[in-house]
Amino acid sequence: MNKIRYNFYTDNEDKGGNSDLFIHFWLNSSGANKVTLKCKVKKKYMNTKATSFNRYLGDDSERINFFLEQVAQLIDEYTTLKRVATVKEVKDSISSFVNDYHGKNTIGKIDRSKTPTYSYTFIDLFAGAGGFSEGFMQAYTDDKWFDFLLGSDIDENCELTHHVRYNHQMGLGSKFLRKNITDHDFINELKTQLAGQDVDVIAGGPPCQSFSLAGRRREFDVKNDLFYHYLKVIRELKPKYFVMENVKGIANKEGGKIKKEILSQIRSIVSDDSIEMVKSFFSDLKKLRNSILKKDKSIKNNTYNNSFIKDEDEYINALLIKFEYEITNNAEKKERLRNQLIDNIEKPFNLIVRLEYVPYQFNKSNEVVRAFRQYISMLRNKADYDKYASELIKQKSKDNIDGTPIADDFDVFLTKIDNREISNKLSEYSDELQELIFDNGWVKRGSKRVTDRIIDIKDYLHIYELSYDGCVEELKKRAGIHNKKYGFEGDFNNLLEKISLYKITDEPLILDSSNYNVPQKRERVVFLGCRRDQKFIQSIPANTSKPLKLKVAIDDLDTNKKIGRKSKFATKSIKGRMPKWYKVGPPFYVKSFKELEEGKKYLQKNGNPLNSERSNQNDVVKNRLKIIREKGGYEKAKKLLDKKGLLTGKRNYNLLNPKKPGPTMVTLPDDFIHYNDPRPLTVREMARIQSFDDDFVFQGKRTTGGHRRKMEIPQYTLVGNAIPPLMAKAIAKQILSVIT
Repeated sequence: MNKIRYNFYTDNEDKGGNSDLFIHFWLNSSGANKVTLKCKVKKKYMNTKATSFNRYLGDDSERINFFLEQVAQLIDEYTTLKRVATVKEVKDSISSFVNDYHGKNTIGKIDRSKTPTYSYTFIDLFAGAGGFSEGFMQAYTDDKWFDFLLGSDIDENCELTHHVRYNHQMGLGSKFLRKNITDHDFINELKTQLAGQDVDVIAGGPPCQSFSLAGRRREFDVKNDLFYHYLKVIRELKPKYFVMENVKGIANKEGGKIKKEILSQIRSIVSDDSIEMVKSFFSDLKKLRNSILKKDKSIKNNTYNNSFIKDEDEYINALLIKFEYEITNNAEKKERLRNQLIDNIEKPFNLIVRLEYVPYQFNKSNEVVRAFRQYISMLRNKADYDKYASELIKQKSKDNIDGTPIADDFDVFLTKIDNREISNKLSEYSDELQELIFDNGWVKRGSKRVTDRIIDIKDYLHIYELSYDGCVEELKKRAGIHNKKYGFEGDFNNLLEKISLYKITDEPLILDSSNYNVPQKRERVVFLGCRRDQKFIQSIPANTSKPLKLKVAIDDLDTNKKIGRKSKFATKSIKGRMPKWYKVGPPFYVKSFKELEEGKKYLQKNGNPLNSERSNQNDVVKNRLKIIREKGGYEKAKKLLDKKGLLTGKRNYNLLNPKKPGPTMVTLPDDFIHYNDPRPLTVREMARIQSFDDDFVFQGKRTTGGHRRKMEIPQYTLVGNAIPPLMAKAIAKQILSVIT
């Protein structure tokens, strides 16, 4: 234990009335020791008699008093130290802290003279804390490295963590787009932020958990479109590689149907000239058919028993429009093609209601006719309805309405404006229209003229509803019929393979983070797409055969450790991970953007790194965790917990084993019990297990609860949701080894 006292004081005023601020301290039996705090104040506003550290009363008092509190806390730590400190040690500690606190990084601090020859750009979508960002920045080869352009997520704390790390601490120019990827203007805003820069690699982990049976998504889930919108960005930017990671279970969910849907959507990203190639294919097919029909008059024009629309050419033309609609990312072109598809639906309807033998008044006032036209109008205004639905779904989630009695009311409304419901209604009203005409005797029941038009409406509705896969299957069917009937030599499957922009393995990669020097067994599914002009990547080789133990990773963060004591793993996590061309400044923590603007930075002092704060637990929780730890696990402790009235409804507590890698880190800290103490893990301990550097600081709230989990992403969630940086680094390094 050390005996130390101190005070703050100012020297003489300069011409502007400002004075330099200093600290005097007395350590054990030493005399007065002076250290400059590199801060100027108005001498008359210093309240030297104050017992608290609200000492400064002038302008900017909040920021200055906060700084003084931080210096005071640094000195107070020496009073709890179990060894004798030296004056030099204390002076150096104060000076280092002051320099770091006042230090300001500037944009553009990459030392380009030290970087490898070739740089490749990447962006991090669904960035969260920045696991991909950290891993990609740490990866390099002798002649290649990654340049980080932009991260994106929806939460303010994600942006704050990114901004402190990459703009303040490292002084880079990396941008952050805080915007929902489902917003109609997301891609435009993203391209604006990128300012014309090409993106070589896109990384991200869009949630796929909301997918439901047969590739259809769970109705009205706020996350239901995130995967599709992620691929929209891929379609637009066409990177050389993209990485999409998710939980391992997605590979086998719904009997593998979800995986099949994901792979199908990836393969639907095609080259810009693909529609012309497909049109040319069917044009050649049509020429061959017409040539044969011209030579052999005995063959009837309608040779396709399975044809929906009587005119085969019309049917194929409609399919080609839908195919082009599915593959294009141009909003104006997409709208034009969609209206063409709707025109096809409306045309046979208009032919029916405008026939001379259908009364004029019927066309103008009949409820069925009016309803049909209204639903056609809703289809044409799809973009507006989708925007309203998207905003309502977000608000529904924000207000925590799911699971409440009024949730069904919201879902009923959302169902009414959903495209599938509109298509179903149009099909129903076309049947009603046919019955009305027959019942009123305007035409003979079963009239082919009316019946064929009703069939056309339904067939065009069917085409309108087709996915990319469905459209391809229909086109395959048409090509197959021509092959069979006329001996057409074209191979549509080969054409599809040729126009697909990305190569990807038939099975996604299953990666275990413990194979990449991460002290955690965390299995993830990775879909790695390679553009056709790039080398195909089919695996991410492991870089260790001996998984790291938890004790090696976090033991030095335990209680009562000497100041500055670090494990070998901790030392490596502080030094040597970021390449030499990056300057990594001192780590600091802020609660909010407001504190960042005000300069209220909590810096790492003596002792454990930032994010090491422990949870305040009551005696009941402490006793519960103590019993679980003593009994060697939750299941073994349940009987005693029940006897003592300490049993809870919690599904599980994970008692950590110091001799093994950690289990998969999740977002709830009380799911884990430390192997030495009856307590949950700290944010820093979880971050170590995730392989984040000690100088990477998670900002904002430490934790949150209840329905706020849907709206806030605190530190524990940032850590638990992240891809381990060292696993991301292994992926990035494999890409760097082959990218051109």
